Amino acid sequence: MASFLPKTLLPTEPPPRWFWITSLSLLLLGIVFFALSLVVADRQSRLFLAVIPFILVCTLALHAYYLLHAGRERYVAEASLRQSQELLQEVTDHVQEVVWMLRTDTNELILVNNAYEAVTGHSLREIRENPSSYKDLVHPEDRARFLAKLAEARSTGKFDEEFRIVRADGVSRWIWSKGTAAGRVGEVPPRLVGIAQDITERKQAQLDIAKHLAAAEAARGEAEALRLSTLTLTKNLSMDTVLDTLLACLLEVVPYEAASVILTEGDCLYVARTSAKTVQMLEGQRNTFLERVRVARKSVFVPDTSEEPDWEDAGVLQGVRSWICVPLIASTQRPSSERVLGLLSVGHSRPCTFTTEHFRVAQSLAISAAVAIQNARLYERAEIYAAELEALIGKQGQWQARKAKGDA
Repeated sequence: MASFLPKTLLPTEPPPRWFWITSLSLLLLGIVFFALSLVVADRQSRLFLAVIPFILVCTLALHAYYLLHAGRERYVAEASLRQSQELLQEVTDHVQEVVWMLRTDTNELILVNNAYEAVTGHSLREIRENPSSYKDLVHPEDRARFLAKLAEARSTGKFDEEFRIVRADGVSRWIWSKGTAAGRVGEVPPRLVGIAQDITERKQAQLDIAKHLAAAEAARGEAEALRLSTLTLTKNLSMDTVLDTLLACLLEVVPYEAASVILTEGDCLYVARTSAKTVQMLEGQRNTFLERVRVARKSVFVPDTSEEPDWEDAGVLQGVRSWICVPLIASTQRPSSERVLGLLSVGHSRPCTFTTEHFRVAQSLAISAAVAIQNARLYERAEIYAAELEALIGKQGQWQARKAKGDA
């Protein structure tokens, strides 16, 4: 409504009680003076009539005062409200978080600030034309949970959820949104007011921390398993015990179906122990992949043997689809004295069962296994030498006894 004086506006609220009381009092006073002017003499009636314009002037002054005072108050109130709205709009337009207001009965956005465009990549015009289009931004995997929490907020008056959205450029971002009920209890329409912010970096940091903790826990478990395996392998110097212990310890860290310890005897290979505790010769057959590991002294990891054109599905490798083979190398201070004691073959009937972590663990376990096998071989040789020495000593004693008897 246009103002009739500078910095004033016409009042919209009804006048207060004092205005009506004063106006009615002046009206009644004017009626009384007019009635007196009719019943008294002519000279006195003029006096009463002269008072009536004064009453009218007072009435007009009262109305003018009310209009000016109330108009000024309305102008000041609206100016203050406009300034507050401008300050609020300036704050909401410059914050990085999305400020939103939602109707809980229809789940339509009533208000959203400019940060909506920066966070979602969509324009404000789209959300104003379709107030429910924000639901389509939620990632399909999180949409059901998001809508369930939104429906729950209708009764609880609180919304606090983390979910993913798909930006206009196709990039997924993590969003944290929190809102509370606004307005008076029972007010229609019920509303939620809250904020939403991009927490992708924080979420990624949490995932990285969890990943690192899992890796650290796995490394600790692996180190403990290798330590126990090493202690177990070195407790007994019997070759049979060492090989059985090696396969048992390997099963704790690598989920194999069939494993074999293939030892070397010159240039020949023979299966000294399998997971079924059988011993067999390779019957003079030379497997290309086994020979490649023995000659090259390098570990081999084949996720899927069906993709290898030279794969030979026979012998200990029959039915194997995922395969790990590690050479058992005994090292001394001189690298030239290194020789392959055997091969550790690990297989599974399903392709891509083993991972690079399994491959690395098998390589680590093979180091202590090679030392244990070398010690077992030295122990066996020592037992053979001891038996031969005892036999020679026995023969020498018999010879000395016969010589002494002959001399006698």
